[in-house]
Amino acid sequence: MRFCRIFCLGTLAIASLSRPVHAGDLPGADEYLRLADVVIAAQKEAGAALPESDARVQALVAAASDRKVFGRSSIAESRSMSGEDVIRVSDIMIRTGEVLHAYLKTDTATSPPKDLLAGAVVNARKYEGVVGPLFAFSLSTTGRAIAGFTTLLGKVPADQRAAKMPAVREIRRGSVILLSDVFGMTWPVEGAEADAREDILHAAADVAPVVAGALTLAERKDIWRRAFRAHVLAAPGDQATFQKIERAFMSADCVDLCAFGE
Repeated sequence: MRFCRIFCLGTLAIASLSRPVHAGDLPGADEYLRLADVVIAAQKEAGAALPESDARVQALVAAASDRKVFGRSSIAESRSMSGEDVIRVSDIMIRTGEVLHAYLKTDTATSPPKDLLAGAVVNARKYEGVVGPLFAFSLSTTGRAIAGFTTLLGKVPADQRAAKMPAVREIRRGSVILLSDVFGMTWPVEGAEADAREDILHAAADVAPVVAGALTLAERKDIWRRAFRAHVLAAPGDQATFQKIERAFMSADCVDLCAFGE
């Protein structure tokens, strides 16, 4: 979540440079944020993740839809967002991350570091009805935020961009972390877990070109290697989607956030 917060600060610094957009560009954003705040508050009060069957959780999962929240059919269209809207998308990233954290976290006081990832995987399977849709939505939201931020940063005078690079580095780091989680999804699954994985993989494939454009060429090459390994190890039904992700990182063109350097 730290990278989301730095992302917001970096966007705030250049939001005034953006042009306004028509009202309604994010038709479901306010409602999603409201529903997320309700769940987060209830989780804090309970001191634990809410059951999947909780009506408040079900309402949030139902609202976690690109079309409901953004009213757009493609991530590429998010390049035209205003600075204010990029900030709102970043807020959605943060809230979604907070909800997911409650479902994935393990007890750090009793679990050694090597068991933390295993615990998160167990919890992801236990709460797949929540984690699957929200993680897929988180990937898509990240792609939209990156696309919008890229346009805004392009309006900053060249001699002022160095001050914005901390936000760019956090975007890159956070994107790599999200995709690394996806690359671990190579074991065979069935039923509801397979449906959840399919949604996540398709979201990752949609966001991969935007993430690739945000990384430096060295970072992109490293991600390509990871994507290639995941493609080779993936279950037969998932290989085509992993291959699509892999291909997004094969390009050596340094455009978008990549062009701003390290």
